[in-house]
Formats: sequence, C-alpha cells, structure tokens
Amino acid sequence: MKNWKLFVLMGSLIVTIGAVLTALYFKGVADRKESSATVQSKAIQAEATIIARKVDQNGLQHVTIEAARNIVSIDDVDKVAISQGVMDTTAMAIGILKKQIQDLTVVNSTLKVENAKAKEIILSDGARSYRYKDKFVDLAYTPSIDPLDTLDKGKFDFAYNADLTITQYWKRTWFLGAKKSYIDIYSNDPRTTINTVKQLTIEQKQPVFGLRIQAAANYNPQTGSYGFGPAARIDLGRFSIQGNYTWYPESDRWRPSINANYDLIRF
Repeated sequence: MKNWKLFVLMGSLIVTIGAVLTALYFKGVADRKESSATVQSKAIQAEATIIARKVDQNGLQHVTIEAARNIVSIDDVDKVAISQGVMDTTAMAIGILKKQIQDLTVVNSTLKVENAKAKEIILSDGARSYRYKDKFVDLAYTPSIDPLDTLDKGKFDFAYNADLTITQYWKRTWFLGAKKSYIDIYSNDPRTTINTVKQLTIEQKQPVFGLRIQAAANYNPQTGSYGFGPAARIDLGRFSIQGNYTWYPESDRWRPSINANYDLIRF
C-alpha cells in the first residue's frame, strides 16, 4: 500500500512538471519573439531622466535618476543601437563579451573654474612658470624660453584629482510598497556639474528550473500533531511544486503529499 501511494505521488509530480515545463517553453518562445520585434522596431533610449538635483550641506550637487529604467534582454544586447562604442570598448578593455555586461552607466560632467589666480614661479634656469593649485586642480604654464621659435607657445601641465561617487539605493513610497531603485551621482569637487547620465541594464536570464532536496517538518497548533521527513521541491519560474513524504509519530504512519505555489508578488 505504501509503495502504491508513493508511485502515485511520483507519477503525479512528473506529469505536473511536464505540463508546466511545456507551457513555460512555449511562453518563452513567444516572449523572445516579442522582445526581438520590440528592439528592432524601437531603439532603446539610454538617456536617463534626471528626476532631482539637490545641493547637500557641503555644497555638493547630487543628481538622482531612476535605476534600471532602460532594460534590454540579454538575447538582444547586440541589437541595441545606443552606446555601442562604449559597450564594445568597455567589454574589450576588461576582457569579457558584451552580453556579460550587467549595467552600464556613462556620466557626462563639466568642471568649470573661473577667475583662478596663478602664482609666478622662478625656475632654476631663470625661466618663469605660472601655477594654479587647489585641492583638486594642479595647473602649470611655462612660456616658451626661445622667443625666436614662433611655433613654441609654451607648455601646460595639468592634473585633476576628484571623486565621482555613484550610489544605487532603494526606497519605498510607503512601508508596504514595492522597493524602487535609484542612482545618486555627485562629485566631491563642488565646481563639477553633472550634465547627462546614460544608464543601461542588461536583463539577466533567471534559471527557469531549480531542484531542491529538503528535510521538511510541519506542526498543527490546533491538534498538536507534527511530522517530519524528506521533501523534493521543483522551481519553475514563479511556480514551485513540492512533494513531501512525512512521518507522523502519533499515528505511526508515513503520508505522501503534493502542494503547488505561484508567486503573485515578490519583494
């Protein structure tokens, strides 16, 4: 009798898994066709909308954009018309394929220094040099030492050392609301202005199939009954199917069971 029930349990589980896998396969084919058609008919815009600009207590301007607004399927990375040069160059520089890029953020900024006063420096050979230096900028200009050389107008030496901080974080609109992701960008040089931001997220394929071998236990507080035993769980996207074979000490019996779940909301 026990073996018969176990065979029924396993047979039902196999039939259910087969049906769900077939449905997911055809759904995946349809989704890929739709995604490909969408990419071909409309180029994805990488330009992120700046939703907020604010100056903090240190006088640094923060720019905020919504994260993961521009999402493209991993199968369609090569078809995206935007930032191809940046994506190709970045992938080549770090030795990966373009489809391995998960997020791409390009920040265009401007450093503007006005009315900076230079300091005259007499060099060891008697030549004069003019230098401006602060916490971030080190700029030096040395005029030509040969007044007869009309092509030599002197030379510049320039160094700039500042931080550009990019922080991704999440917020809720209310305490039970879904998390929304944002990106905050600022430079520790207050003279730097963030002009535009290009942001692209490559949608990674989640594994459709997952198998878990588990030890399971259950307890009914109304009756005080409890049981424990092995379990197998199969994840199929948002679906999950679990088969349990549970030992109940009070009745000295093993009982098989099957349950199925579908994720309606994920946080």
